[in-house]
Amino acid sequence: MLLRAGFHFLGEWKGENEDFQIDARAPADAGVYSFVVDDLVMYVGLTQRCLRSRLDGYRRGYERQKTNARVKALILESLAAGKRVKVLVATPAPSEWNGLPVNTAAGLEAGLIAKIQPAWNILGVSGQ
Repeated sequence: MLLRAGFHFLGEWKGENEDFQIDARAPADAGVYSFVVDDLVMYVGLTQRCLRSRLDGYRRGYERQKTNARVKALILESLAAGKRVKVLVATPAPSEWNGLPVNTAAGLEAGLIAKIQPAWNILGVSGQ
């Protein structure tokens, strides 16, 4: 569904234990990203700055950054189970409404989380 909507396949998380990374170079653009396991969208996120830096935050996964640490553990768990964790990205252009700026990436992230309810997003986790 995401690929048909205009997301691009970036690459996959590869490796094991603490030594894992994406097998491609993420763009420096702001945008929306998704982690897909067994063709299921497991997580949808947004960065207002740089996809490369944001995705690297999951690799580092510091404990004081709860989302990074939690999602890092889920990525590692999937990799340890022999599953592929694909990374999809979209960089929608900003828009405007009646002369006011609209952050289309933020709206896309919110809409996808509401529609898909990915299991790794807090809303998906708490809804189980």
